[in-house]
Amino acid sequence: MGSGTFEEPLAGVVVLAALTALTLALFSYTDLVIFVGLISVFVHAVSQAVGQLYAAIESLGASCDAALVFVLAVFSVSLATAGDALARDREDGGMLGADGDGSAWYVYVVGASHISMLAVGLSPVLLFVPRYGFNLCFAQQRFVAAALRVAGSPAVRYITFSVYCALVLLLLSNAYACFQLLREAGLAAEEALSLPTWAETGRRLARATRPRPLSDSGWTVRRVVREHYLRDDILTGSPRIDAPHLEPRLSPDAPRYLVPDANVLLHQIDVMEHPALQDVILLQTVLAEVRHRRVALYNRARAIAADPKRRCVVFCNEHARETYVSRAPGESANDYNDRAIRTAVGWYAAQLEGSVEVLLLTNDRDNLRKARAAGLSAQTVHHFAREQRACPDLADRLAGEDDDGGDAGGEAEGGNAGADGRPDAKRARRASSAQATTTPATGSGSARTLAAPVRGPFAPYPPHLSADELKAGVASGELHQARLRINRHNTREGFVAVAALGAGSPDVRISGTEALNRAVHGDLVVLRLLPVGAASAAGARPAARDGAQADDEAAQGASNAPSVGVYLPELGARAEDDDDDGGGGGSGGDGARAGGGGGGGGGAAHDGVVERRYGVVVGIARRNWRACVGVLDFGTQRGNSFVFEPVDVLLPRASVSTRQAEALRNQLIVVSYDGWTAEQRYPSGHYVRAIGPVGCKDAESDAILFEHDVPLRPFSAQVRACLPAKGWTIPADEIGRRLDLRESSLVCSVDPPGCVDIDDALHVQPLANGNYEVGIHIADVGHFIKAGTPIDEEAAMRATTVYLVQRRINMVPERLGEDLCSLFAQVDRLAFSAIVELTDDGGVVGARFAKTVIRSHAALSYAQAQERIDDASDASALTQSLRTLNRLAKALNKRRRAAGCLVLASPEVRFQLDADSSEPSDMGVYSLKETNAMVEEFMLLANTAVAREINAHYPQLAVLRRHPPPRAGAFDALQRALAQLRPPVALRVGSSKELADSLDAAVDFALPADATDPPAASTAQSATPPFDAYLNKLVRIMATRSMQQAEYFRAGAHSRDQFWHYGLAADIYTHFTSPIRRYADQLVHRMLAAALGLEPLTPAMQRAEALDALVDNMNRRHVAAQHAGRASVNVYTLFFFRDKKEAVREGGYVIGLRDKAAIVLVPRYGIEGIVRLDDDGVEGAYRYDEATCSLRTPFSMLRIFQKVTVSICVDVTKPHRPRLVVDIAEPRVRRAAPPAGGSSTA
Repeated sequence: MGSGTFEEPLAGVVVLAALTALTLALFSYTDLVIFVGLISVFVHAVSQAVGQLYAAIESLGASCDAALVFVLAVFSVSLATAGDALARDREDGGMLGADGDGSAWYVYVVGASHISMLAVGLSPVLLFVPRYGFNLCFAQQRFVAAALRVAGSPAVRYITFSVYCALVLLLLSNAYACFQLLREAGLAAEEALSLPTWAETGRRLARATRPRPLSDSGWTVRRVVREHYLRDDILTGSPRIDAPHLEPRLSPDAPRYLVPDANVLLHQIDVMEHPALQDVILLQTVLAEVRHRRVALYNRARAIAADPKRRCVVFCNEHARETYVSRAPGESANDYNDRAIRTAVGWYAAQLEGSVEVLLLTNDRDNLRKARAAGLSAQTVHHFAREQRACPDLADRLAGEDDDGGDAGGEAEGGNAGADGRPDAKRARRASSAQATTTPATGSGSARTLAAPVRGPFAPYPPHLSADELKAGVASGELHQARLRINRHNTREGFVAVAALGAGSPDVRISGTEALNRAVHGDLVVLRLLPVGAASAAGARPAARDGAQADDEAAQGASNAPSVGVYLPELGARAEDDDDDGGGGGSGGDGARAGGGGGGGGGAAHDGVVERRYGVVVGIARRNWRACVGVLDFGTQRGNSFVFEPVDVLLPRASVSTRQAEALRNQLIVVSYDGWTAEQRYPSGHYVRAIGPVGCKDAESDAILFEHDVPLRPFSAQVRACLPAKGWTIPADEIGRRLDLRESSLVCSVDPPGCVDIDDALHVQPLANGNYEVGIHIADVGHFIKAGTPIDEEAAMRATTVYLVQRRINMVPERLGEDLCSLFAQVDRLAFSAIVELTDDGGVVGARFAKTVIRSHAALSYAQAQERIDDASDASALTQSLRTLNRLAKALNKRRRAAGCLVLASPEVRFQLDADSSEPSDMGVYSLKETNAMVEEFMLLANTAVAREINAHYPQLAVLRRHPPPRAGAFDALQRALAQLRPPVALRVGSSKELADSLDAAVDFALPADATDPPAASTAQSATPPFDAYLNKLVRIMATRSMQQAEYFRAGAHSRDQFWHYGLAADIYTHFTSPIRRYADQLVHRMLAAALGLEPLTPAMQRAEALDALVDNMNRRHVAAQHAGRASVNVYTLFFFRDKKEAVREGGYVIGLRDKAAIVLVPRYGIEGIVRLDDDGVEGAYRYDEATCSLRTPFSMLRIFQKVTVSICVDVTKPHRPRLVVDIAEPRVRRAAPPAGGSSTA
């Protein structure tokens, strides 16, 4: 074999490795991806070794064939040994065995290989500084030892050892090759080695190949900066320091400049957001640390800086020559940041020469002490806030006590930490004294048992396990980590889905406040499962301080409406998911399912097949604290302390202190939670701000928007600057680039009455071949909103327009949505059109897409369009077009119904508002017309056609929408209820087609003979559909609530079979037709334009991670907008009934039953309410029978679907907490009479 012919033996090595990999894969049952990764590491190491040995030996004149034979022999023996072990291990369960951890083993092996790659880069250094080489070898051995620990079978141990041999061979051969090359060159070590150059090369290689950090490695990754640019022209924002011609941000007359450290922004951001705090300096060091720790708080800090009224400046102290400090050897990151902050404060003070005080705000005791020792002005934020007599509410915003910045209370919650994340001494002492000691775990290894923590003598709750115990328990499988969902209808009960119990198993129920152990809705909890058959004491709660308080807490836990009237009970989400895609909106199981008793992810549906497990919370991995809206309960006042009642029943009450109590009486306020120790009956919180009086329409609406995180700020000047100047008209050159349909097509729009943001219009015209051309014209918002502009970023953040009863929060500025893009009649407008050819029976022949110019001939409401269609005497061209469109829409719908699309229902409520006062004068369920369905059909048609087009061009990037099928067991409760009817109704749910057919067939049934006869209808009941006619709609409403939520997704994130839209029975779908109010549609418009070659796809839209982030935000905002709209309906429902002089009686239907409670729906008003039934002193008097779906009372029996008469009134017993009360008046279900009347005040 001659010199320089290494390619041939390398090819042989690669072929041998590939054959060996295939052989071993056939001999094992492991994941082929993991094994291919292993082989790639192995081949890379051996090929490197072969190459370097080959070159080194050849340079010495030795036989190259001998070198190759030696290396291949080592390689073959290693793989043969591993292959033999695998062959013998086939019958033991595969490659890793029962106890192995494949992913962890693979990470450890790759880590060992990365160390070898690092050693290759540092070879010259390792030759002359041997201790570096020994350290790398020791580190590599740690990875290999870790890999051996997690290997579950002898085969994997052989493979691990073989890889290790190959890696060692690589190191030795590389070192030998370097040594020979240096020796041949005749260079001395001092001349050949340039330590800085080689060291930098090694560091870069290490950064490029660094493995993911391992929790048990003990390593710490530290950012090392080699180049740092300093400037002497960085603006300070102060007119006393900067040049006179520069516009200052800070006031020259301010008494002081405030400089908060990271500790303050992390733990007291509510204080810093107070509008009275002006002239603030935010240092670069501080913002960098906050961004690293909490991105959400960083964004809030940046919002403070962006508000011109706050006179805030961001000073880049790390790039200013005068304030830059280098990090001292051994100095911690926290100490370095604090020193940089003190240096910047000192420099500002020196430049101002005492004309303005520069005040450092910090709750870090050590930082405070050092600042004062250096002669700087410094205070704790608590001391500063309490000094501001002109702003008494500033002190109310303080979180926790005056110590080192942790928030009060919380074990294993991450709240008791200073700016560097370490618990301070004082808080650690308090936490240790606040909870009883925990019995240490017994045993060793994975078999050890975590003992239950010992509870203090006066603690309402048991302490949580320590973080180490939680981690060990989860790793051993004794404990489980999952997200908690609180039951909306019983807040002393929660559910978690434990993956270890297997798919389809019932959710684990956590029953009672002690079992919940201070966990709140949305927390990531760690729980211990109770033995099979064991259940925690339902309804258990910590002992009250007095009887009245206990009764009140019980009332809160079982109230049928939350405080302040902001919400009415929700039995899962309402039916509508969108106006055009028909997706359901299931609640995910946090509460009683309609038609069943149990709730919790359909767990009750499995009862009797798989027994439900119970659990108790032993720790909290991550809190879901958030600021929330509520009221202070003045009946609980003790000095300056009050109990705060949140309007969201899923959140716990909180203990809040305030010195402005009278000003906050009957006010909706915002409170942030701080923490919750085992000694505290309620979590502690602090006041943030007031929203407005309880019962005020504007205040209630603002509270809804805050609760659902709806952006309420006005559009900025930068956003508005993106719009064209007033008087804009379509340029002639733009018309020339588009398809002009102004004269050739009779276009019209059909929308709800009063609609001003008209974003779609239609036209139809017959073709010569007998088919029809239908144009679906959508406002071309993309012409005005370009990617990456401020208006685009704002629209992406808002993601959707939010509709309340009397208010709309736009996604885009009003001028764009209500003028420039709105498709008004007789106005030229830019559109993006889908033009579809249809046969007379609704068959789709083809579709094309184009940017167009249109002129709508009429902007009609649904009612106006329906009147034209129904008026036989109207033969105008526009009316004839509407009739054709309506006929084609029915044909399209018939085809979709045949494919299995679902016709769902929801009690959608509409209000008639007084023109002067905006008070609701009437309310009722919205009635749909044929024209509603007509427009919906063509929007569905366009959305589906566009989805196919963009997915064909961008199969990895297309933004689509899917509706997953219902979860297993989701319909079980409804099926049991339908089975009790006469005749029994069979609900088949194997597919959407089966479900649709079953719903269509459920039209002729009645309750069993023993059910109470329906009472006589009241006068007001005349608007309610007949008994038999409404039951089918009722079944559809209840079926809708068993659906999952539809969601946006990126095409590459799911396999093709997961694109299915269950509700529409469509294999692919997206949103294209509402770009004025949905950002998803704007993304789709850009993709469609790029697919047509009209404009390029922006770089950001070509990155999967960027699209995924947008999709996640759109899904979150979409759900929040839905919930906000429903909450607004609930508020106005309360307003409507509060003015009634006496209770309103109306017909209703029982749609859910459980022990001591019935859930009723009132079709006339679209109201759902929970009727709580007490025992009247009789044990088991109101017990739900799941087998018959009935609840027997001492006086009558209630069944699902039974018609009842309910009374509706407003309870104003607590003026700060008015609530709607729904009770069953007939049949009689209790001894006590139902509430007799309401009140005209709230």
